[in-house]
Amino acid sequence: MMYFSGSDESDPYHRHGTAIIVDNTIKNCVISFTPLSNRVILLQLKTQIGKANIIQLYAPTADKDDNELESFYREVDTLLKQVKKHELCIVMGDMNAKIGKGRFEDVVGEYGLGERNDRGDRLLQFPQENELVITNTLFKLPERRLYTWKSPQDSGDHVIRNQIDYIMIKKRYRNSILAAKNISRC
Repeated sequence: MMYFSGSDESDPYHRHGTAIIVDNTIKNCVISFTPLSNRVILLQLKTQIGKANIIQLYAPTADKDDNELESFYREVDTLLKQVKKHELCIVMGDMNAKIGKGRFEDVVGEYGLGERNDRGDRLLQFPQENELVITNTLFKLPERRLYTWKSPQDSGDHVIRNQIDYIMIKKRYRNSILAAKNISRC
């Protein structure tokens, strides 16, 4: 089952928005779905340990102005305020930001990719403000398990690949994460 937020019937190809696909074996565990906007959705699941909150995101690209970016982060903050402190919360998605290699305080591990950009600076504020850790920087993996975007001009001698998708979790659950990797189709 797919939970989707984005374009309406005028766009039958669903080119805009974000979604979460839930396997049929757990579809009965879905408690609620909140499509806050075409960039921010919340899916709540009943689990053996309590409620799990999955927030799926699609951040504005670099060609959008800073006001749109800040509006996006305000939407995410609105959803995070709905999540009780003791509940599991996973925040993930295409953040259109590069945080680069190397540790950053207690929110980023040492295994990122590339160089940080301005949107990466803004992204790093988000986990700091919300007691999150970016899990797909915690584990040493082959580069192909890190990058989530490949330039259309990518070729054998001109390689442009970036890590722009991230999985974040509340710091209190950090030790519960055994692996976090990308299975790239780029």
